[in-house]
Amino acid sequence: MRKQNTTSGVSSINSDNQNMKTLLLFSAMCLLSIFISQAQVPNNGFETWENDVDGNWNPKFWTTSNSTPDTSVRPYTPAYAGNYSMQVSSLPVGGGFVIPGMAYINYTSHQRPTQMSICMRSTVANSDQILVYYSSWRNDTMIAAVGNCTFHIDSTMGSFHCLTFPITYTRDVMIPDTAQVMILAGYLSSAQAGTSVIVDEIILSGDDNGIIEIENNNSVELFPNPANEQLSIFSKKSAMNAIEIFDVTGRLVYSEETKFKSSAGLSEESVSLKSFSSGIYFIKVQLEDGSVTVRRFVKE
Repeated sequence: MRKQNTTSGVSSINSDNQNMKTLLLFSAMCLLSIFISQAQVPNNGFETWENDVDGNWNPKFWTTSNSTPDTSVRPYTPAYAGNYSMQVSSLPVGGGFVIPGMAYINYTSHQRPTQMSICMRSTVANSDQILVYYSSWRNDTMIAAVGNCTFHIDSTMGSFHCLTFPITYTRDVMIPDTAQVMILAGYLSSAQAGTSVIVDEIILSGDDNGIIEIENNNSVELFPNPANEQLSIFSKKSAMNAIEIFDVTGRLVYSEETKFKSSAGLSEESVSLKSFSSGIYFIKVQLEDGSVTVRRFVKE
């Protein structure tokens, strides 16, 4: 480590460090503002409708089960808010068969909301349901899976009610790049005629950004933090089995799985940061006893 022999040199280094920390904080705030701006579902109030390539009248950005002349999704008035809501209805297709009405949207999202609220009215036929799905993923990795974020409405609501559904995640740390919201009027395999839902104002809220720090009685310590060329990881609880490092977008940038050296109950490992860009990172440590710790550090 280079030592400065003058007060001005020390002041210069302190000033540079402070400037770097300020820049990193500003960058993190900018990223957070980008995440928030991209969090909401496009055309979530269903005010804009347009013809698709096949001439079907659909809410802009949404894909529906409409197939001219069969229409199961249409604008609805009077709306809960604005000029239009979206009505999704099951559709009899002859021969005693009924198919569920469907509307869904895939959109770019770098957010991990913790809940979704939807204002809706419903008419639910006997033995049928309305289903609302939320999911998100990054590349081919599911982050919020349909199995954990499927919401069932099995009763008729004659007026608008705004319902809030929790969103849970199958993977921590990772930030999605795509999300999907889907509305189904009727079971896929046994939809009933007469099932219909009117939806409006789909709002996502809450945000953990996938970067919640999880600590287990301070069992894992990082030194130094901020770090420059090397980061040392110490576990006072049990041996470390695996280490993963993610950047602020949730991208995996380092991974190692092994049992690291330990003595006198202390497990220790060092990671070279020479190839890391300056910024904020999150390190996930899997301990031999099965516990997991996620800590944040800064690369200067």
